[in-house]
Amino acid sequence: MIAFSTTPMITTSVVNNQPTVTLSASVTDTALTYVSATINWGDGTQQTFSQVPKPLNISQTHTYNSPGNFVITVLAGNFSSPTPQTTTWSGVASYANAGYPVVSASATPSYAYIGPIMANAVGYPNPNQWAWQFGTDNATLVSSLTLLLSTARGERLMDPNYGTNLRQLIFSLSGPIVNDAIYSDVQQAVATYEPRAQLADLASTISGRIITVNADFQSLINGQAFSLPSLNITA
Repeated sequence: MIAFSTTPMITTSVVNNQPTVTLSASVTDTALTYVSATINWGDGTQQTFSQVPKPLNISQTHTYNSPGNFVITVLAGNFSSPTPQTTTWSGVASYANAGYPVVSASATPSYAYIGPIMANAVGYPNPNQWAWQFGTDNATLVSSLTLLLSTARGERLMDPNYGTNLRQLIFSLSGPIVNDAIYSDVQQAVATYEPRAQLADLASTISGRIITVNADFQSLINGQAFSLPSLNITA
């Protein structure tokens, strides 16, 4: 009788920013010596092992060209028997977006954008079109946003629009109008120079020659909320 001597298993991963699946399985027969198997990877490609001495130990990796849900099937059989027998196993490899293998609800993976944050002729690319890789993006975002908010516009020679106008507001009288101006200034800077994050909330106070800013953000990479350390902007 043809059988899977061990239950087939698939593991999903991302290799060079491409969805990749690894299949492990073992096929045997209780009476006959030779077995065969065909793997259908779910994207129109197949891999066949014909008349292999038992047990047939399978450990194969396959890369997909795009994200999606792929039904993987393994058809095992012994076609040299007078009464050929077959058995089939199937599993699903799921990728929501390129670089996003589906994980259990209890897992808390982190993702990082790999590549320069630069606009092209039509603006910044849609996040779903970015290249992704496992990483610690929130730490990267905190560092990037801290630098952005701490830099005054005009300080960066090659990009004078980079940064904020917070230092120009230090000598303004505290109040709703100034607070709104600070919020709007930070929001515009983030939208222009750090499209991986979205400003969620901002509180500011002016005391002497110091503006203290406390800002909360949401990562557009993984949806996680995070906060910047309290920033003191001085004249």
